[in-house]
Amino acid sequence: MHISIVSNLLNGYWTYEDSGILDKTHLRFFTKNEIVRMFSQTGYQIEDVGVTRVYITPEQQKLIEQLCSISSSGMDAFTTYQYLIRARKK
Repeated sequence: MHISIVSNLLNGYWTYEDSGILDKTHLRFFTKNEIVRMFSQTGYQIEDVGVTRVYITPEQQKLIEQLCSISSSGMDAFTTYQYLIRARKK
C-alpha cells in the first residue's frame, strides 16, 4: 500500500521493474492485514513487525492525507515501504 504504488495505480500504471517493490521476480503482494491473516492461517504467531520507509514527497504526503480521509487505513499503511516479520510456528 505504499503511496508510490497507490499513486501510480490511481493513474493507471502497474509497471514491473528490475528492482524495488514491483521487482519482476516478486510473485505476490500483501497488505499488512493480509500478512497477519496468512501467518495466522498457516499456524504461525507473529512476534514482531518491523517496517522500512523511504522518502515521501510533499505531493505524496498530500495524497496520503486525502486517502486517509476516505479510507480506514492510517498514514502508516501508505508510508510503509516494506514489512519485516519475525514469526514462530505455534
